[in-house]
Amino acid sequence: MTIEIDHNKTTVEVSRPEDLGTKNLVIEGTNNGGIKKSKIYYSASLKVRVMENLGLLKVYKLNEDVPLPETYVKVYSMKEKQVAFFKDGYTDMRGHFDYG
Repeated sequence: MTIEIDHNKTTVEVSRPEDLGTKNLVIEGTNNGGIKKSKIYYSASLKVRVMENLGLLKVYKLNEDVPLPETYVKVYSMKEKQVAFFKDGYTDMRGHFDYG
C-alpha cells in the first residue's frame, strides 16, 4: 500500500485493511532519501518488546506488565527480502527469550 504524506503534518494515521485484522504484520515506511523504519504489529493478546541491540525479547500480557514465562517463541531473520527461520525456544521465568 502506498500512502501520500502531507509534509505539513508530524503524524499520519493509516487504517489497517479489514482482511488483515487478525494477522501479525510488519509495517515498513521508506522515503525518497533512503530512510527506512519498520514496526511489528501483533494481533495476539501479547505484548512483545524486542531489544535488537541485546538480541533479547520480552513477552508480557497485553495491557499489563505481567511477564509470561514458558511462552513458545519463534524468531525469523530477513536478509535481502528473504525470510528464514533463526531460533526458537521458551521464555524464562521473567518472560525473556535470548535469541542473540
